[in-house]
Amino acid sequence: MIDSHLFDTIAESLNKLAPPGAAEIKEDFKRNIRTNIQTALEKMELVTREEFDVQQALLTKMREKLAELERRVVELECKLDDSEHASNHPE
Repeated sequence: MIDSHLFDTIAESLNKLAPPGAAEIKEDFKRNIRTNIQTALEKMELVTREEFDVQQALLTKMREKLAELERRVVELECKLDDSEHASNHPE
């Protein structure tokens, strides 16, 4: 899902805000903030860039297929109209 390095970076940045003499508290804080951030982001149901790109490519392919099918429907409707017109008005 989301790169865990991101959580470590954020936790480390926030950890630097803790007082310098509180080494044992800093580690606990780092673990807790990392867990809380990860949980919050997981609840958001975010996708990775790779997952997004795959879905975008699929959507593009589906749009192209839909456009082709719409073109074929119009073509077939025209042929049907021509056929009905010819059968209603024989020459």
